[in-house]
Amino acid sequence: MPFPVTERTVYNKNPLIEVICQLRFPPILRIDNEIPTLFQDTIRSKYPAYHLQTAVVQEAEIGSKELNNPWIRQTTTKEHKFSSEDNNWHVVIARTFIAFSTQEYVRWEDFIERLGFVFDVFNEIYQPSYFSRVGLRYIDVIDRAKLNLDKVEWSELLEPHVLGLLSTPECKSIMNFDNRYELELSDHESIAALKTSFAFNSQSDLQDSCFLIDTDFFNTKKTLIKDVFVKLSFLHERASRLIRWVIKPRLHEAMEPKEIIL
Repeated sequence: MPFPVTERTVYNKNPLIEVICQLRFPPILRIDNEIPTLFQDTIRSKYPAYHLQTAVVQEAEIGSKELNNPWIRQTTTKEHKFSSEDNNWHVVIARTFIAFSTQEYVRWEDFIERLGFVFDVFNEIYQPSYFSRVGLRYIDVIDRAKLNLDKVEWSELLEPHVLGLLSTPECKSIMNFDNRYELELSDHESIAALKTSFAFNSQSDLQDSCFLIDTDFFNTKKTLIKDVFVKLSFLHERASRLIRWVIKPRLHEAMEPKEIIL
């Protein structure tokens, strides 16, 4: 689904709370079996903090005799997390993926430059054969109170195709809200997985004071190293268009937009 083309903007009151790029590849057992000292040495000047995480992965046993009660196999995998000194930028490597994330996103050019440095170091050391999934995830939280819009109905801020029943007179009766959609993008191979829900704000007594827009743009076609940033650029362009497709002019103006001139 192609979203309408709009001018690129940055918001002075930015609703983005996190941006994550995850690139998946066939397992590299070396990442599990050895300490990534060379990788750390190469990126340590930018990401000096280190934390070892352990993730539990559950897999159904294929060919189980008990079809109604399949045997679940649990495996553990190591995740090596490297963070910037201010803890706003993070790199995680595991045997099947590398992830790069920030809670300080401002512009795509800055994000992609930082990602490019980490990406080049990772490829030089671990040499993945190809990538099986290229993903770019944007998590926005619209906080009406911070925008001085706490008395304004969501139907005046967000488009009805995102709000669903929240855009109808019955909205006052809705006790919980959680929608999920998967939209095919214009290249007919990438997907935008869109999740919307109320987000909790500990400083507000209102259950619906914040609105979560969590969108995962991804492509699961086999991708060579040389094509990764081409696909990321495509996904980013659609992400920029999607947020304008979701919000109404009143919300757009309340977030204080500024056009990006390249």
